[in-house]
Amino acid sequence: METAEKTSVVVIPKSPWSQGRIGPRELQDWYRGCILAAKIVNSAPNYHVVVASGFKNGEYIETEFYHKILCEMVSKEKIYTISYGVETISQLDAFFSQRY
Repeated sequence: METAEKTSVVVIPKSPWSQGRIGPRELQDWYRGCILAAKIVNSAPNYHVVVASGFKNGEYIETEFYHKILCEMVSKEKIYTISYGVETISQLDAFFSQRY
């Protein structure tokens, strides 16, 4: 019996920080990225979503925020977070280095 290979869908974080954004979250790019990732992940049983970010500001931890939002859209077993990287290049490096 063959096992299907897992497919990763990577969400590149865009700051959802409330003091830095205006307008309803449903229209913001970071949220729309989550919706698109969830749509793709929910389309096949072997897909999962990965979020990489080491950004923290006081009580705010970006990966925890994204995890909470994605749990509204995708089964939590399909969400992986990597607490590394504060800009796109290091976040992608963390993903491709399989640090989750």
